[in-house]
Amino acid sequence: MARSKRLRPTHEAATPPVETIIVGAGVAGLACARHLHDAGNPFLVISENVGGRVQRSGDGAVNLGAYYVRADYTNVNRYVRLGRRIDRLTPQRHDGGSSYGLWDRRLLLHLPQAGRFLRLLVEFKRHYGDFQQRCVTMGQPAAIRADPLLLRLYHQPAQAFIDQHRLRHLARWYLTPWLLGTAFAPLHAMTAFPLLLGALPLLVPTYEFTLKTDLLIDGFADSIVADTVIGVGLRGSSYVVETSAGSMIAKRVVIATPTDRAGQLLSFAAGKRPVSAHMYQIDGVLRDAYNGADIHLVAGDDTVLAIARQANGSILLCSRLHPPDFDRFLTEWRVIDHKHWNPAFHILGNDLIECEQGPNLYLIGDHNIVGLEDAYLTGLYAANRIIAGAAGLEPHNRAVLAAQSRT
Repeated sequence: MARSKRLRPTHEAATPPVETIIVGAGVAGLACARHLHDAGNPFLVISENVGGRVQRSGDGAVNLGAYYVRADYTNVNRYVRLGRRIDRLTPQRHDGGSSYGLWDRRLLLHLPQAGRFLRLLVEFKRHYGDFQQRCVTMGQPAAIRADPLLLRLYHQPAQAFIDQHRLRHLARWYLTPWLLGTAFAPLHAMTAFPLLLGALPLLVPTYEFTLKTDLLIDGFADSIVADTVIGVGLRGSSYVVETSAGSMIAKRVVIATPTDRAGQLLSFAAGKRPVSAHMYQIDGVLRDAYNGADIHLVAGDDTVLAIARQANGSILLCSRLHPPDFDRFLTEWRVIDHKHWNPAFHILGNDLIECEQGPNLYLIGDHNIVGLEDAYLTGLYAANRIIAGAAGLEPHNRAVLAAQSRT
């Protein structure tokens, strides 16, 4: 488990103190800000950009970062415009020289494995739903430890889970290509928790989306400062946040940055290993082998992970390498936009990183579980803790406050 070291003391800042500083304006940071604002608690957000890893292409047509939302994203979906539904039955998978869809002899020959996996997925979904409700009033690590099944899945290697439940062929032909295309990682490098989490679109409708940033920050846009935080230090019982433009004092600090950046600010080693990927928006013509479906997933050790035809006619291609062999997939092509996510997220490993890194010092985001809704819930949890602390509420009243924030 990664824990923060004691932060170094710093010189006194010259600016007046701020009640709460949120470092980072991705989904988690904006969720925390949204709920603090709605409760009338003052704060300041410091970030280099708004939206974090939810990033649109230059022409505004496609997401080059987080790509889909599920219908059960209760909080996040209030602030998105849904796009096309992603049909879970139609993605085409490619393995060497062959390609196949869902209804293929590979699945028909192993229907018992598919049935076992669906039963396991339904059970996981039920436990995961209960876990998300707990995350409003407790940090993610505590919420995971409260459920023996989820705790076991969080630590169990995905390959051991596959072997235990005799799912080898299903994993080879179906689960592995999906993981490579969405999590950018092979099955053998992951644990069972993200494997099952990534498979939930089999049960829950999933959509492309556009984040309604203006709606999410409505009422507190003036509380967002474009700057880079370079250090966080102690001064008595308060914190000094150092930025490129200067420094300021805060009673509370919420770190809502990617794991590697958070580790630098809070002096801890990121518990999970990162994955990276290049996202390309392309104007082009797909070769015949890739014209039969809107989404293509590539199995094995291929450097290209996924290809998705967009609603506006452009093509989104995800690759490990820069540049990939575009001619292999397209007869004509022109790169419209490109984004290198390095890291895209930290997903490899089973460390649990605590949300409360010190007195009035919170760490939120996708450090334990990768997903927009889970990141949002960490921001909601930190906001609830801050609101309760500012109001001097007793623990039993904090649960009431959290329940009210969900309605």
